[in-house]
Amino acid sequence: MPAKTVLDRHTENAIQQPVAGSPSRELVTHETLWLKNFLSKQTQQTYRAVFREFCQLGAIASPDALRQVTSADIIAYRDHLIAEKGMRPRSVRNRLAAISSLFKHLKNAQLVTFNPVESIYRPKIDPNRGVTPAMASHQAAQLLRAPDTNTLAGVRDSAILHLLFFTGCRISEPGQLLVQDLYDDAGYLMLRLTVKGGQQKSVEVHHALRQALDRYLGMCGHGDQPDSLLFLAVKTGQNTGKALSRQQVARIFAKYREKAGLPASYTPHSARATCATTALNNGARLEDVQKMLGHADIRTTQIYDRREHQHKDSAVFTVKY
Repeated sequence: MPAKTVLDRHTENAIQQPVAGSPSRELVTHETLWLKNFLSKQTQQTYRAVFREFCQLGAIASPDALRQVTSADIIAYRDHLIAEKGMRPRSVRNRLAAISSLFKHLKNAQLVTFNPVESIYRPKIDPNRGVTPAMASHQAAQLLRAPDTNTLAGVRDSAILHLLFFTGCRISEPGQLLVQDLYDDAGYLMLRLTVKGGQQKSVEVHHALRQALDRYLGMCGHGDQPDSLLFLAVKTGQNTGKALSRQQVARIFAKYREKAGLPASYTPHSARATCATTALNNGARLEDVQKMLGHADIRTTQIYDRREHQHKDSAVFTVKY
């Protein structure tokens, strides 16, 4: 692992500074304030990793050096991601967006005169095609049947998998749910999710998800505690009282994907893609899927709309010799 830069250590210390009391002024830099300003902890972690990578590649060892970065430095970073790391265009664009966000912050604070990322050409992507593979319906059903629902861990995992596939939520969201986030509205069972950016949205609970939740709540022992976390870590068949992290939810998905014999190319985000594409294929309106997924821009939802090209309708299957 590469050694941390001076700036990286400086930033890391500031991020970990305790909230209580006034943090030391030398630790509160504009770079750390930029990170802290994001409401999502996941965004903070992602952007921090990009920031570390960028500083290490450019041997940037001080805030002053960071503020001397030029467009040529950004081009070198972009080309490194493409040529040396073999990153996909969307991943490269996301990293450049993170660095651009930082320099926009520094420019607003009048610490730099321009944003060196603004003029940089970025790899082209097809805005109408997602890179996350969606599962076929029978594959999703196979994965949903994989947990052993005779155990506490199994019914919990079954409920989590159903949540992913029947709401299209992100894997950071199940661990934040409280029991009281399940509620009735005009005879419909609803689920209140805390989504990207810390905002809340409510989605209707599919009958298959309701059955999985009922199984879990009937066994978990805390279904009558509204303020309790809904999904808790399980050890030796007992709840530990601890929340499930995003990484634990990812491991749960990977465990049953492997048990179901599905390819490793299917990730937790594939459940989100599968939910969206299945809903669209079955006649859901694009606007309703946008609401379900919590997308601010409908163009993001269109990435999951793959109705124009169904593999079974490909022209290659009409060729005969």
